Amino acid sequence: MNNVSALYDRQGAIQAIYKKVQLPDSEAESGAVPGNELPVFTTDFGTIGILICWDYAFPEVARAMALKGAEIIFCPIAGDVRGPDMWKVISRSRAVDNAVYFVNSIYDGHSMIINPAGDVLQETGTQNSLIMATIDLNFSPPWDWVGNAGRGDWKGVWRKDRRGDIFGGIGVVHASGGGSVLKNR
Repeated sequence: MNNVSALYDRQGAIQAIYKKVQLPDSEAESGAVPGNELPVFTTDFGTIGILICWDYAFPEVARAMALKGAEIIFCPIAGDVRGPDMWKVISRSRAVDNAVYFVNSIYDGHSMIINPAGDVLQETGTQNSLIMATIDLNFSPPWDWVGNAGRGDWKGVWRKDRRGDIFGGIGVVHASGGGSVLKNR
């Protein structure tokens, strides 16, 4: 079972560990124990979140990480039983909905790097392939938004206009570790 992901720094030392929070029934019935945190990790190239497989099927997981400041979300995944290209739809949606770069790696070799506008920057369809793309953390999709007084800053829109008070537990997100709180306006 792929339930734990390690984040290595540039020197090869483990910087952090993420434990999958959403387990499919088969894993839970086999004795796997889910994680209980949705941390984000500060690295020298940006703030990242990590989803593992079934985590990506739940939009709240990626949203909580984005609310905590994730700029890039990485997602190793076995696949999606809902259809041959569902993982593409979901991955692009997670990028757009959360104004993050979304990088997935699928067990069968399909992998993508997606920008916050949902554009696929790189994609591969074969195992043992390496893809790379330049990621600009200042990138904003070129969209006009009501109330945004300008172009494309989607993170600003959903942080400002989002009614977190009516979304239950995801309305207020507690940052991991330091106990700081990010509240939505």
